[in-house]
Amino acid sequence: MESQSLSTRSTKRPDTERWLVFLFLLSLGLLNPWVRGDGVGYYAFARAPLIEHSLNFEQDYISANTGFREARLDEHGQPKGIFRTRTGHLDNHFTVGPAMLWTPFLLLAHGGVLLARGLGTQVPAHGFPAPYRLPMAVGTAF
Repeated sequence: MESQSLSTRSTKRPDTERWLVFLFLLSLGLLNPWVRGDGVGYYAFARAPLIEHSLNFEQDYISANTGFREARLDEHGQPKGIFRTRTGHLDNHFTVGPAMLWTPFLLLAHGGVLLARGLGTQVPAHGFPAPYRLPMAVGTAF
């Protein structure tokens, strides 16, 4: 009896796994490659070192979605002093883990953008256009 229930379970499990994989693949069409809210802080840890070769997050704050900017930028569009550390850098209290996982995808994206620019396209290589966000979204799904 034990062997029969194991046999029954093993035949049902692949069907369940196939359905889950199917639903996952179907959901990829719903990818939303926008960086907003907390994602700004997470993405900054990947974008700033890759593009600016530093941990200066000013451009990430300035280029963020409206809700993020409204709370963190002054009337001149610059980060408010309250968000600066004693050393004058912008505080980024988010973890670096997601950036580490996104890095392989962003490196490929950056290489592709630089190659495309070398071939004459006008895609900016600053880390904010869709050619950077889409691989990050795929990396998140992966």
